[in-house]
Amino acid sequence: MKICPTCQQKYADSLQFCLSDGTVLSVFEDPQATLRIDARQTQPPNQMKRGVTLGVVTVVGIGLIGLIFIVGVLALYRTLSHQGPAALNLPSNSSTTTTNHQNTMPVMSKNDVEQKLEQVNAEVGFSLVHSDLEGLDRLLAEDYRYVSDAGLSLTKQEILTLLRTRNVYYE
Repeated sequence: MKICPTCQQKYADSLQFCLSDGTVLSVFEDPQATLRIDARQTQPPNQMKRGVTLGVVTVVGIGLIGLIFIVGVLALYRTLSHQGPAALNLPSNSSTTTTNHQNTMPVMSKNDVEQKLEQVNAEVGFSLVHSDLEGLDRLLAEDYRYVSDAGLSLTKQEILTLLRTRNVYYE
């Protein structure tokens, strides 16, 4: 709203001059006028939820891969420790050597074990990225349980169901 400083007549904002005396109109500041506040940009709530969900899925995926690697290392160690001292390259207490090697596994060097673990870890990662449910079913133990640092606990069957239904997927 505008006002004539001479005659105090009020006019619409579109006029520049007073219609009575031709004086240049000035802006009328009415303390009772409604204030207009510019709208501010906000992030829609669904985008925030998607970001949180994506973060949780990422943490679960990284934790799952790490846990699978640890389970693989423990399983390999357990297998090797049950083979006896020869499988671990430890000296034997026996003074006689046996010649029957049909039931023993070949001794694996540290490098061979590292390569095998890397291969198994790569297979798990490949299975996760390609949603290879048969591969994950073969690689994960039946009593496998993933527990995240946030307390999320998933069994092998729950993980496979999440991947099967595409509620969780990796790119």
